[in-house]
Amino acid sequence: MKVLIPDHIKNEFIDRIREILPKSDIERLVVDKKVPVFWRVLSVLAFHLPFYGFYRWVRRRSEEKTRYKFSIPGKKPAGILSDAEVFLATWVFDERMMKELIPRLPSLRWIHSTKTGVEHIVPALEKREDITLTHIGNLHSNRIAEFVIGVILSIAKNIPDHIALFRKRQWKVLPSRMTADVIVGIIGLGNIGSKIAAYAKTLRMHVMAIDNVQKTDEHVDRFFLMDGLNDFLSQADFIVLSCPLTSETKDLIGTAQLEVMRKSAWLINVARGEIVNEADLIKTLKDKEIAGACLDVCNEEPLPISYPFYRLDNVLITHHSAFAQEGVSKEIIETFLVQLSKYRSKEHETCLK
Repeated sequence: MKVLIPDHIKNEFIDRIREILPKSDIERLVVDKKVPVFWRVLSVLAFHLPFYGFYRWVRRRSEEKTRYKFSIPGKKPAGILSDAEVFLATWVFDERMMKELIPRLPSLRWIHSTKTGVEHIVPALEKREDITLTHIGNLHSNRIAEFVIGVILSIAKNIPDHIALFRKRQWKVLPSRMTADVIVGIIGLGNIGSKIAAYAKTLRMHVMAIDNVQKTDEHVDRFFLMDGLNDFLSQADFIVLSCPLTSETKDLIGTAQLEVMRKSAWLINVARGEIVNEADLIKTLKDKEIAGACLDVCNEEPLPISYPFYRLDNVLITHHSAFAQEGVSKEIIETFLVQLSKYRSKEHETCLK
């Protein structure tokens, strides 16, 4: 069996693969991203200039000019890059890279993604029904759920306001809310959404959830289907996005949805930035139509310094950190190794095709 591994994976994990598959042939994939010097320099300048529209134009043009070169040390570049059967798709691979890479791997039968979401891989597999796609599953569920609860508690107890007052050297008593008075609305009752519901219910919060199919969860007090989205949004103090990014959920939250939310409500996004129409959200936040937003994910990552969020005092950006923890990279690779053992014995599960 031949396994294709990105070049940035540490040797200690390569050794672990050899322990599991002692007779395997392991190839290391090198990705060389080539951006013309002019566009590379201009992109850096635009990132630091206070003109977001200019930055977006530069970034779009830079992406159009970017070329990817895939190679395997010791092998001459050719149409067929590798006859590997297994490929570990790490966080460095985006949709465009996968679309360019997959056709050059004709023997590929299994891709394991180190991301929770696989929306960047699925389009590349439209004509490859022979490939099984797996991912890390619920590895980050507890971490992200704890993060969400931490944000809710922080806001309910006015921690950001206390910090702001302290920075101004002001003293003011601020009344806070008890968790039993908080209504949490979870969009997407999957692994992460279910964990959020469980933690919230432990703290006596009232929990609502919405999904595109009927689901039952002992920690959910009221369940909605997606055709009741506006009714759902109008009743919650905290709206938490934990759904996958699909064609149906892209721009799921826009002006029409934000308008029905309570003025005291907060939007928390730990899913994907594209689920929220950020232009609509920015206008809503500027107009104080909702209390605020905590965004762990954004359309632009990292945010350029010109991004409008930086000029708003009711936005908390948490830098795609909800999953982050010391040792998490090792856990992610260990998950792949477990799946690799199952694949060797033909027990692997198809998470998504």
